Amino acid sequence: MKEIEKFVDAGNVKFRSCYRDSIYNLIKDKDNTRLFNSISEMFYVAFSIGYHFNKNEKLGAKPINHVNLVSLDRDIKELMVHLILKRNPNITDPKELWKEVETYAEFGIQVLHDAWKNNNYLVIANILESN
Repeated sequence: MKEIEKFVDAGNVKFRSCYRDSIYNLIKDKDNTRLFNSISEMFYVAFSIGYHFNKNEKLGAKPINHVNLVSLDRDIKELMVHLILKRNPNITDPKELWKEVETYAEFGIQVLHDAWKNNNYLVIANILESN
C-alpha cells in the first residue's frame, strides 16, 4: 500500500487537454442538470470512460492546463493509481502514471461531449453503445 503513496503524493502534476475551452467549459456551462459540480468531477468521469473502454488519446498541439493533481480527491487519486498499475504494473515514474490518466481522460471527454451534444444532456446508455 505504501508504494502507491509516491504516485498519490506526486506533487502538483498539471493535467492538460486540447479540449478544455471547447468541451470541458462548454459542458459545464450548458449542463442544466448540474451533473458536474466542478471540472475535476468531469475529469474523473472522462478518465473512467477512457479507462472502461481501454482507449486513450494523445494530446494534440497546444494543450491547456485545466486540472491539477492537488485538487483531486485523495480517494479518487488512489483509485486511479490502482487502476493504472493494474493495467500497467511496470510503471514506476509518477509522471508517467499521471500521463496515462491524462490520455484516458482526453479520450473520455470527447465521448462525454459527443453524448451530450447529441441529446443536450448525458445519457449513459448512449455512451456505452457508441463505443
